[in-house]
Amino acid sequence: NPLTLQYAREQVGDAVWKSRLFLVTNYGLTALWMICFAVMAAADGFLDKHKNLPVSIDAAWSLIVVLVALAVTARYPIWLKGHAARFTAKSA
Repeated sequence: NPLTLQYAREQVGDAVWKSRLFLVTNYGLTALWMICFAVMAAADGFLDKHKNLPVSIDAAWSLIVVLVALAVTARYPIWLKGHAARFTAKSA
């Protein structure tokens, strides 16, 4: 199951849970957060190897990655719903 599924279910009605769009949205957001954590781990590993670099670079990088992931998390469901509506309108 996608990581975000249990949190997303708290925000929508029961009828939405089984829709394909709901599951695709949650798989996409879970992938985004996996990538976010992988990038942050890679940055930590890189700065672990290069002790001469300031820790503030790692903190700034992690903050930027998390803020981008939060922004995408907030906007992705809205974008996907609009995209699905346009696709449905074109195929009709």
